[in-house]
Amino acid sequence: MPTASSLLRLIAALSLCGLLAGCQGKPDTAASSPPSWSMIMYSLDGNSGRTPPSDANYHGWTILQTCPITDLEQMNSIRQALQQSIDDSDGRSMRCFIPRHGLREIDLQGRVVDHVICFQCLNYHEYIDEQSRTSGTLTRSAKDTFNKILSQCN
Repeated sequence: MPTASSLLRLIAALSLCGLLAGCQGKPDTAASSPPSWSMIMYSLDGNSGRTPPSDANYHGWTILQTCPITDLEQMNSIRQALQQSIDDSDGRSMRCFIPRHGLREIDLQGRVVDHVICFQCLNYHEYIDEQSRTSGTLTRSAKDTFNKILSQCN
């Protein structure tokens, strides 16, 4: 059985291969997140303020709840809700960034795509393999989907 450190080394090696391949332009969320074999939704404490990123937090934000998503249909529903929220944005947002939601996807090649989401100010940040990729605006339309899943998670 592989150890956690060997899995992390494998993910890092596969991620490096993806980074060396390079990217062109600003992809939409669906394009930057190929079909997942692993998805985790997070409830974050945006009020605690950002701290240096570590294994104990999610891009510097305190994790209140971790919810693994294992159902493929549910993964697709979450991705569609997030993409629709981004697509429907008119570009307006507030200056705060108090994220309460996070979404991590790991694809079959081991690439990690993270979203740190603030539905309050209508902003999100996207990271690929721990590197800031893009940020943008969104609507609150996916908030209920995220909250429902988190409330049903054990």
